[in-house]
Amino acid sequence: MKLVELIGRIPIFKIFSPQVQRSIASMKHTFIRYNENEFIVRQNTKEKSFFIMIRGTARVTLNEQPNKIIANLGAGAIFGEMAFLSGAPRSTNVIANEPDTVVMRVTDETFRTVPLEVRDQLKDRLIDILVARINSLNEQLIHKM
Repeated sequence: MKLVELIGRIPIFKIFSPQVQRSIASMKHTFIRYNENEFIVRQNTKEKSFFIMIRGTARVTLNEQPNKIIANLGAGAIFGEMAFLSGAPRSTNVIANEPDTVVMRVTDETFRTVPLEVRDQLKDRLIDILVARINSLNEQLIHKM
């Protein structure tokens, strides 16, 4: 499968035109393969990049409660966007659940190579994801009261 076809299947990129998807596919991507129980992201590290799960699954944990799974991530999931947008340290760990887990890593440097219009659209999509997560957390808090 060509990268542009893969990009077109990932939920965050589906809304973009084929031309924008080709632009995204032309970015310098880093695909990283992880083994089972290998850390993809470590809490409290500082790194301006975000990730897209291409294959496999991963679990989200905290250092304080390493056996408590906060969330499970599958193909198409985006993570690390808060640190990417804010420059703040990572707030959680993300750990591969299975062998041959593959993620696409997008660094700030890579992100700056795409046309400004595409960058703005991608940032808007990342912000939409964050807002949806905040709304979901708010709903969970309300239901616990």
